[in-house]
Amino acid sequence: MSNTFAHFKTDFNLIYNKLISQYDNSIKLDDLPREILYEIARYVSPYNLMLTNKHLCDMFVPYYYQNIHIFLVLSKTLKVRNVAITFWDFGYNNILDTYRDKKTTIKDRILNCANFDYEALDTDVNFDRLNKGNNLSEYHNDSLDFMPKSIYRYGQIQHILQNTIANPHSKFKKYIKKLYVDISIFDGFPHLISNEESPVYKKLKSLKKIHKKNIFMLHLNPKEIETETEREVTHEIFERPNQVGIQSIAINSYAKEFVLLGVLYNFHYNHRRKNFMKLRTIEKVKQFNAYECWEDKMESIKQDQIDSEKSKELITREVFSAKAAIIFRKRTFISKNIVTELLNDLLDVIGSSQNFDCSYTINGILSNSFIKSERGPEFFGEDFFKLKPTFIVINKPKTN
Repeated sequence: MSNTFAHFKTDFNLIYNKLISQYDNSIKLDDLPREILYEIARYVSPYNLMLTNKHLCDMFVPYYYQNIHIFLVLSKTLKVRNVAITFWDFGYNNILDTYRDKKTTIKDRILNCANFDYEALDTDVNFDRLNKGNNLSEYHNDSLDFMPKSIYRYGQIQHILQNTIANPHSKFKKYIKKLYVDISIFDGFPHLISNEESPVYKKLKSLKKIHKKNIFMLHLNPKEIETETEREVTHEIFERPNQVGIQSIAINSYAKEFVLLGVLYNFHYNHRRKNFMKLRTIEKVKQFNAYECWEDKMESIKQDQIDSEKSKELITREVFSAKAAIIFRKRTFISKNIVTELLNDLLDVIGSSQNFDCSYTINGILSNSFIKSERGPEFFGEDFFKLKPTFIVINKPKTN
């Protein structure tokens, strides 16, 4: 593969030309000082740079794999199936994915939900909406903060798990220092995790028994989280023909559940997640987990406001920001067996001897019902505006 700059796109050309204007135009990427390459990598994927040639690969790999943070989002397909059937009953026939500008039929959605028990959701972060707190400037002053420390996409998670993290022959694995895994299960936590007959439950029990000296594991049920907002962030448009053209309704099937992700992403980008890895006591975990930190923030708003209506308005705004921080990119329908295998493979990493620290959280929702309306799909709703989270934390220091 050529290492000339012509390999890259227009936006990269502009950055490149600006940074090397003092050099000869025939210069190659390999000839640039590291400082300029680091600056370029703030705007262009360093992963693409690593694929360019061995020199750049050797340069960026140690930073790329040093701290890996995986965000895996799963859910049973029951809720999206119920939403689709509701719209189908009222004559809607198409669904527009507003992010990818791609249409699918409601019939296909219902069939996929019938054939697959679960779906994996690819997400991302809208940093304009994410409330990152007082540590924002510190985070962005990191000279290597351009490195993609977080992986949100199901396919990429599978790839890096199989080819690097769980691969004893991987050349890149030696660079890993810390592995963070945050699993969010919108619907299905009791079936997958806390059911005593579940393979994942048995795996967790086995890990705790075999590695009780160096694994800290705890299951907690935090307080309820408020999810009500005056408006919603939508990612799909349901359409049906009418006498004047197309009638459409924009919705987010996981409007309430996105608060769960917003709380976790807020926790991560406020630097609290990396410190959470070090915790080894029940008291500390109870005090400094993502949900307790969010609750402290909400309580602070209430205490700072004498006017209860103003307090409610500010809390509603924070909740909306948590939802709006989540970018929904893609859904992948998968079987329960595939989900179980993936979760067990991730847990096997903790169970084996590794030369890096591991910190996992498995997050779920205890009660999550769908209410179907007889008046029309625009009136479907949730069971209250509260979200009852539950989570398991597993921290394990390196063993090699």
